[in-house]
Amino acid sequence: VVILSEAYITKLLGPKVIHYVGKTDFDFWPEDIARIFYANDEQARTHEPAWCEERFSSPLTGEKGTFEGFKWSFTSQGKTFVAGAGRGVFDNE
Repeated sequence: VVILSEAYITKLLGPKVIHYVGKTDFDFWPEDIARIFYANDEQARTHEPAWCEERFSSPLTGEKGTFEGFKWSFTSQGKTFVAGAGRGVFDNE
C-alpha cells in the first residue's frame, strides 16, 4: 500500500493512514478477500487494465459491500506498480 484515502481508512480499516503504509492486503483483510484483491492486482500487472468488482467484509469495522473500479499497472524507474480507482458500494446504504 502506497496511499489510501482517508474516507477508505475511516469506513473500512480503522485507525490512520500511517498504519497501512508499506503493508499489503494480506496484513489487514481476511485471507480469502486478500487473495481476490491480489489476483486482480496480478491481472492488472500482467495484462490490460481490468474492471474489478470485489466483495469485502471489513474485519475491523464490520462494513460489508463491493469495491467497483479499475486497476491498471505502470512502470516508473524500472519498478512496476498497480494503481486503482473506484468506489465502495456498501450493503447498508
